[in-house]
Amino acid sequence: MAKVRDSQRIKIYRSSWAVKEDRQELTWREVNQYVNKIAKSSAIKKLGLQPLTQLRVFKKHHGNATYAYWNDSINLPKWAWNKHTIIHELAHAMVYRDKMPRGKGIAAHGPRFVKWELWLAAKFVSKEYAKQLQALYAKQGVKVEGKTGKISKVRMPAGMEEYAESKFPSNIVAIDTVEELIAELSGESITIVMEEME
Repeated sequence: MAKVRDSQRIKIYRSSWAVKEDRQELTWREVNQYVNKIAKSSAIKKLGLQPLTQLRVFKKHHGNATYAYWNDSINLPKWAWNKHTIIHELAHAMVYRDKMPRGKGIAAHGPRFVKWELWLAAKFVSKEYAKQLQALYAKQGVKVEGKTGKISKVRMPAGMEEYAESKFPSNIVAIDTVEELIAELSGESITIVMEEME
């Protein structure tokens, strides 16, 4: 796959960590049971994609949770043994299994990833968690791929405006790219880091 700019990555991570849903730590056995439950579910089978049952799950001793497409595995350090992180990594696996255009790269946290993460969250964590995540994505202008392949901004779920505003107040502007962070830390002219707008 060609390298593509992952412009939504920070918004995705920021939203995922802002959701208040319980992040109960699972045991390693529970992690494997949870992944197997999802992989063998009728909801996944109905999609007609390459089965998730071939997916392997590995323990990592430190670092980030990752999905590795070259050996079809998710790699989870102990801090990532929770449903939210597992769903996030499984969304990467779903993107890889989806109808990818040949010869074109796809952003790791792009619109197709968002589609699968929200779908998995609603099916295998809770509808409330998916709704909260969707609200925070909408608040930040995250893009999602629809059923027909059309790309659009995530819609705010009804009644969730106040929730999203409580997490990301409109009078606060946050950094969205690593380049903006580097510029801010190096003293260049970008001054949008968590400043109140007038």
